[in-house]
Amino acid sequence: MICDGNSITEAYQWIYKWIEENGNQRKSDVYEIECYYKSIDNDAVEEKVEIWVPIA
Repeated sequence: MICDGNSITEAYQWIYKWIEENGNQRKSDVYEIECYYKSIDNDAVEEKVEIWVPIA
């Protein structure tokens, strides 16, 4: 999922809810990954964040 830095908490809540609703489980023995993208536009207010959550 890609979100902005200001909504990362809501993004995690949405991801965890989606995982549960679709009958999956988070893998507890693997790290979750957050990839932050720096904008080439120096005036950009919000940075983009990509979240990867491993599921079983």
